[in-house]
Amino acid sequence: AGGGGGGGEAPESSKREKTPKKPKFDPADLHPAILRLGVQYQNREIIGGNARCVAMLAAFKHLIQDYKPATKDTSGTPSSVGRNDLVLHFKKPIEYLISCRRLSISMGNAIAGLKHKINAISDAKEDITLDALKKEVCQYIDMFIFERIVDADRYITMHGVSRIVDGDAILTFGRSSAVEMILRNAKEEGKKFSVFVVDSNPLFEGRPFAHRLATQGIDCTYVLLSAISNIIREVTKVFIGAAAVLTNGSVYSRIGTASVCLIAHSFHKPVLCCCETYKFTDKAWFNSLTSNEEGDPNQLIMADDEDCVSDLKDWKSNDSLSIVNMQYDLTPPEYISMLISEVGMIPPTSVPVIIREYHLKVGDS
Repeated sequence: AGGGGGGGEAPESSKREKTPKKPKFDPADLHPAILRLGVQYQNREIIGGNARCVAMLAAFKHLIQDYKPATKDTSGTPSSVGRNDLVLHFKKPIEYLISCRRLSISMGNAIAGLKHKINAISDAKEDITLDALKKEVCQYIDMFIFERIVDADRYITMHGVSRIVDGDAILTFGRSSAVEMILRNAKEEGKKFSVFVVDSNPLFEGRPFAHRLATQGIDCTYVLLSAISNIIREVTKVFIGAAAVLTNGSVYSRIGTASVCLIAHSFHKPVLCCCETYKFTDKAWFNSLTSNEEGDPNQLIMADDEDCVSDLKDWKSNDSLSIVNMQYDLTPPEYISMLISEVGMIPPTSVPVIIREYHLKVGDS
């Protein structure tokens, strides 16, 4: 489901994408909420798997509420054609959002669930009016956001806090909203621990994360990924987030995560991955190139000092040079000690069971 899907081809190099061709869309054909969201995705104003998914579903609610079918029967009541077209009504907005930024696996799962719900309601209630259908679908969106994201994070936080004990030295990489909630709640419960925030370029998401932790009184040390071998011996546990968990238990996350987990595994440090089950997917890849996302290559060549000029600033004019800015990597399941989700703390081998149970639940609903 969705744009995070699982083709077998590696992404093209940035050399071939120096002048990327994007499909053109007429703004008049798109809902204002979708247009606004696309710009926010493109400018990276909304980042993080949960934030992107919630924003997309909120925009879809506006799209559904304002939807008017082209066909009406003689009584003025929207016909079944209008109800069926509601699913097709998402096609162009989704294509537009993908053109702004590739959809995450979790967003694809949410879209698949939404389409399934529309069809399920229409099939179960053949005489339902379009207004009633729209109301039920919007209620489903609210329920999905609460149960699969908001409430799921509450359970993940509860399970994660239970794994922290006094004296722990916790290592985390970049920034994960789930990990941040765990650390904040552990601090509020009076637990005494310290945190190593490991970070890397080009996003440096750990900088504001480390600042927020320190502001809340958490003993925090900020280091770059290249220095992790110098501090790993002091670490007692590693907490990471995830963009997705594959059916074979591999974790798809911010690039650099696999290196962190490899080093932690080498030093026999437990790695706990915090991830909502709506990010679980029945896809399986065996390398980090399959279905990855490429970021702006210019992010890798910008100098930290604005007065300095990067040696690679003219890379586009050099046919022998390509810049590849991969956004994610894949961590093998043997490097993950435990997955923390709303259904509890489970080994990576249990992912297929969770996916199967969810599909059965959806099929019965």
